[in-house]
Amino acid sequence: MDNLMQRIKKAQNGDANEMYNVALYSVWSDRSAPIEPELLERALYYYHTVAQKGDCDAMLDLGGMYACGRGVAMDRDKALEWYMKAVELNYPKAFRCVGNFYFYSRDAEGLLKTKDTALIEKAYQYYAKGAELGEQNCLYELGDMYLEGICVGRDVDKAFDLYSQCCDVIGGETRDDSYADVCMRLGKCYHYGFGVPVDLKIAHKYLTIAKYECEKRISDGDAFGGLSLQEATEEWHAVNKKIDAQQDDSGV
Repeated sequence: MDNLMQRIKKAQNGDANEMYNVALYSVWSDRSAPIEPELLERALYYYHTVAQKGDCDAMLDLGGMYACGRGVAMDRDKALEWYMKAVELNYPKAFRCVGNFYFYSRDAEGLLKTKDTALIEKAYQYYAKGAELGEQNCLYELGDMYLEGICVGRDVDKAFDLYSQCCDVIGGETRDDSYADVCMRLGKCYHYGFGVPVDLKIAHKYLTIAKYECEKRISDGDAFGGLSLQEATEEWHAVNKKIDAQQDDSGV
């Protein structure tokens, strides 16, 4: 709390970086609870202030608020308007947001892919541009399109290459939700031989990471982490059964 108060004091003194941090914490730190009116008013003021100075993350956060109705009335037109401001500045993450805007709809169960071919085509265009810029979500979303043959011809080699690029981009110690998602995809590739020879041990390694990262997402309050954890766990068990069967057959 003392750290937050220090951030607020710096923000009040005009520190743009702390304005963003305070707004981010106020709006997104606990998505299960409504935002207190005073905090919401301050967050919106700070977001708009730094967005006007060209802060693309603030633009995307404002878009996210309107996209899901977090603290404001849900308004997809306003959400897209804010996303596009960041796209115009060629901000890589903005291409992910616009791609997802066209490709997915959200309900109580999670995210659903659209079946509207015109929207899918728009999503593909933004994912492809984001992938060119090395944006990690765009890389694996584009990989999914090649794996499933959505908007492009099915190409499992291309899908595996995009997933691998995504994993390389994430790398390091700072990892977000994308790490669980791409590890699960790489695990499936090695499990079923999509773009790479089947290797159950490598599949097990990636799926174990995916399970762990999904569990972290849930502990951090990710409302949709449970669905990813269920999928990763099912894949992990399926690979384990095959590994056990191979060991039985070899007499190990």
